[in-house]
Amino acid sequence: MKDTIIFDLDGTLVNTLPDLTAALNHSLVSLGREPFAYDAVQSLVGRGFERLIYAAFGEVQELEKAGYLFKSYYAKHNCDESKPYDGMVELLKKLKEENYKLGVCTNKGHHDAVNIINHFFPNIFEYVLGESDNFVMKPEPDMLLHVIKKVGGKPENAVFIGDSRVDYQTSLAANVMDISVTWGFELKEVIEQDGAKRFIDHPSELWNFIN
Repeated sequence: MKDTIIFDLDGTLVNTLPDLTAALNHSLVSLGREPFAYDAVQSLVGRGFERLIYAAFGEVQELEKAGYLFKSYYAKHNCDESKPYDGMVELLKKLKEENYKLGVCTNKGHHDAVNIINHFFPNIFEYVLGESDNFVMKPEPDMLLHVIKKVGGKPENAVFIGDSRVDYQTSLAANVMDISVTWGFELKEVIEQDGAKRFIDHPSELWNFIN
């Protein structure tokens, strides 16, 4: 029986793209660069803050300053325009009422992740883990296995919900059941390239897999 549900954050629980785009463009414009279009930023999200900045700026002397500008702006504005996906709050409340063990595993910076989760989903998740010096990021399995352990679950009884190839690959590496969402940042066709077969089009459909 599946009793532990772990979620990715960006593109899975919350559409964070508006605030990520604003923060990245703040750093770009501040350093005399052209801002990125919304769709362009979407393709860069998912592998952590440093890769996002590097993808936007490349190997330039301003890389460290760009990172500082992005992080300082985003820390103050990470909930300005971001929104939970339709039906997500209702799903999480129902899972909580049914005593599922709930956690979040994301490559987003840890403090930003905790702030966003506490803002949109107070008192829902038992443990949230973001990017940390203590763990290798997804798709390595370390973070996911740690979150499962912290919420009191076991890998064989857990499900990991994500929106990307990185999330699917993480599930495989951890030997945890995967479910991919189609409303996130990466196209279904892209995730299918790695062999993903379980997809949901709305949060309410999760019940078909766990009950």
